[in-house]
Parts: sequence; structure tokens; C-alpha cells
Amino acid sequence: DFGTIQVLVPENNTLRLVAQRGLPQWWCDYWRVGKPGAGSCGDSLLRHERVAIDDVETSPVFIGTPALEIQLRANVRAVQSTPIVSRDGKLLGIFSTYYRMPQRFDEFDFTLLDHLARNAADVIEHTVLNTGLRKLQNFIEKMPVSVAMFDKDMRYVFASKRWCQEFALGIPSELVGRSHYDVMPDLPEKWKIAHRRGL
Repeated sequence: DFGTIQVLVPENNTLRLVAQRGLPQWWCDYWRVGKPGAGSCGDSLLRHERVAIDDVETSPVFIGTPALEIQLRANVRAVQSTPIVSRDGKLLGIFSTYYRMPQRFDEFDFTLLDHLARNAADVIEHTVLNTGLRKLQNFIEKMPVSVAMFDKDMRYVFASKRWCQEFALGIPSELVGRSHYDVMPDLPEKWKIAHRRGL
């Protein structure tokens, strides 16, 4: 009935709510920052494994805590929280689903949830990588020198605007994937020899 994605903030080992579906704002405000051991998400973070709660009213995770009242007020009676793990095993966050009625989770449910968590991991990693690359590109563009990056076969991976202006090479994005030797065929032969030797 409802769902959330929380990403791990490694600096303080907390969870930050970044996406949700169907839950009221006051509920989101309460769970904006998740701590290890707090609720199903925090329990999942603490244990690094899925936590499935068939009924929040009978769960030791919620009994005697203010979180139980929050869940019941939002019509949440069952919840599961699955770790979002990268392909190399790094914990990225927690993916949770919430239900209006008590549940009996089975292997089919868990298999489906694992697939959804895998997709979430790929999206999170892709987003983080793109954000990092944009920051690096912005930093390079502000440098007072021309910069280009190549792969092992001397194909362009990146070229700054200054590089393209200095060598009259057009638009940086049009260089990506092209061979430096094709783009600049008049390079001295000694450069080509040095590259072939791995220098």
C-alpha cells in the first residue's frame, strides 16, 4: 500500500528518506532520519538483513515505542524493510513496503522485493556516479589549463572546453569515444611511439 526508499549516510550511519509513496507528510517528517535500531528500517540497518513484521501491534520492534502510534495513525499494520546493496556488496540504503492489513510474507514476496531492491541499488549507484562526474567536470572546467582524459587506446573519455578551444576541436561531447590520433592526425610520431610502448 505504501513504500519508501532511504539512503545510507555513511558519515553518521543514519538513513535519509529520499522517496516515498502514499504516506502522509507528518509520517515522513517523523522518519526523515532513521537511526540504527529504530523501527523496521533501523533494525534492518543494524542487522544488515531484511526485517519482515507481520503485524506492528505484536512486534517487539514497535511495542512500547512512539513509533507504534505513528504507524497505526498512518494505517500501517505490517512492514518489511530490505537492505539495498550494491553489486560489490556495499550497503546503500533500505527499501521498505508498508501494508494496511497484517501480512504473511512468503518466498515469492521476498524474491520480488529482492529484485526491486536490486533495481534501486543500480539507480542509486548510477545517480551517485553521475553526480560525482558532474562535480569533477565542473572542477576541471574551472581550472586555468586545458585538460583531456583518454582510455588505454587513446580514445577520448573527457575533454574540457578549453582543450577544444586551444586545439580547435569543436564541441567536447563530440570527442568522447574518438581516437586522439584520428582527431589530431598531425601528432609527432614520437608521441605515437611512446604511447605504443606504454609511456
